[in-house]
Amino acid sequence: MVKKGHARSESLRAQVYGKLRSGLRRGGLGTQQVATERDLAAELGVSRTPIREALALLVHDGLVVPTTKGFTLPSITGEDVADIYELRRLLEPHALRTSIDHLSPADRKALRRALDEQVEARRDGDTEGFIAANSAFRVAWTSRIANERIRDLIDHYDDHIVALRELTLSDPDTQDIVIAGLGQILDRLDEGDAAGAAQAMERHLTAAEAALKRALREKA
Repeated sequence: MVKKGHARSESLRAQVYGKLRSGLRRGGLGTQQVATERDLAAELGVSRTPIREALALLVHDGLVVPTTKGFTLPSITGEDVADIYELRRLLEPHALRTSIDHLSPADRKALRRALDEQVEARRDGDTEGFIAANSAFRVAWTSRIANERIRDLIDHYDDHIVALRELTLSDPDTQDIVIAGLGQILDRLDEGDAAGAAQAMERHLTAAEAALKRALREKA
């Protein structure tokens, strides 16, 4: 029998883990480049114990790394990007192909709305809005992946490069490439062409990989 105190501790750790992981998806660990357990505990208003436990899980996931001064985001190399995108090309086209029958009319509207919002953000020079709409497009289809294990793997590897997304999605030329790629995916989905949607997703991921590698070279 699980004690109530233990259950509450597990729940708090899960909540803290979720908040920290959501923050990582926005490109940071708390409000600082290097965060300590004390910093994060103060920001989230909890004790250091659930922070320590959540950080241990994030380290195990490879999403943060410990340093002598605290915890920070891992450095991502071109080789890391190549490895991650090799896995994404194995997972995501298949997942999209098998999820097409689970997309409701409301899901398709959400995808079209997210794409339209990216077009508007590109026109207005709104990088933050573009990234938010890009994320909304992704969530709209990944949330319909029936195989929970595949969905978790996709989220896991996407989290490894999400902090680099601003390097590429702030570039207008890359935004044009993204809009074109997502438009092709959505057109195939609207046609009910599962194989075509999977092929469009593979092309989209290849273009995203090239953009990330280019951004890393320019940053070096």
